[in-house]
Amino acid sequence: MRAMERVEEISAFGLGRVNLSRVPIDRLSTLARYGQLSKAQTIELAPEPRRTALLTTVVRQMAAQAVDDALDLFALLMATG
Repeated sequence: MRAMERVEEISAFGLGRVNLSRVPIDRLSTLARYGQLSKAQTIELAPEPRRTALLTTVVRQMAAQAVDDALDLFALLMATG
């Protein structure tokens, strides 16, 4: 249940509607990884639009991980049910 709640909480930010199709996948991954490893102060001091890009990619990455976790849990429940 917590896995689904996490997906819902992250989805509430609505960043799935942001069109990132023009940004290469490897660039998105690099930004997300950098953002996840950075301290909050580093992100806060980053100039715009880099700060927004970092936060957007981190939240999108978190959403993807939350969905993966929920799907893994669902598969486990289906296999044992």
